[in-house]
Amino acid sequence: MQNVLHLGPLLTGLGFVPMALATVAVSSFTGRLVATYGVGKLLAVAASLLGVGLLWFAVFATAGGMYWTAVLPGMVIAGVGFGLSFAPSLIVATTGVPDADQGLASGLVNTSPLLGGAVGLAVLNTVAVAGDSYRLGFLAAVVSPLLMLACVAAWTRRVHVGGGAADQIRAGHG
Repeated sequence: MQNVLHLGPLLTGLGFVPMALATVAVSSFTGRLVATYGVGKLLAVAASLLGVGLLWFAVFATAGGMYWTAVLPGMVIAGVGFGLSFAPSLIVATTGVPDADQGLASGLVNTSPLLGGAVGLAVLNTVAVAGDSYRLGFLAAVVSPLLMLACVAAWTRRVHVGGGAADQIRAGHG
């Protein structure tokens, strides 16, 4: 936002608040959505929203654009996607894991976004700089939600563990 919309550091930081608020608001009731719709469907919707948010940035976040129309909608859409993804991701990662290893599995889930975010940011910055375009970086970022959709599709077809979320998925709610 600083380089493209020429916002100062404070306004740029405040510009990310709507994404955080959307993420927190949605994640507060995601557990009920998992119970109603299942893990697979929720992760598919989350990945789709993340992809739409990234595409929004690629198409509309251009020099001369305004925050309210070029950035805010993409921030809120992506924030909702993030909020929808946290609980189901944890369920997927810990379903079928022995009780003794639940802490390890949970720790890996919570560490993965940090490592993935750092590596992803490095790769996407490289793509954006090499292509001399933030737009190219955001388009490249859409690969991540597409991979997430592919993983969700593969996972929902291969669930063979018993209990809890797996039963919901086998019953057609995943």
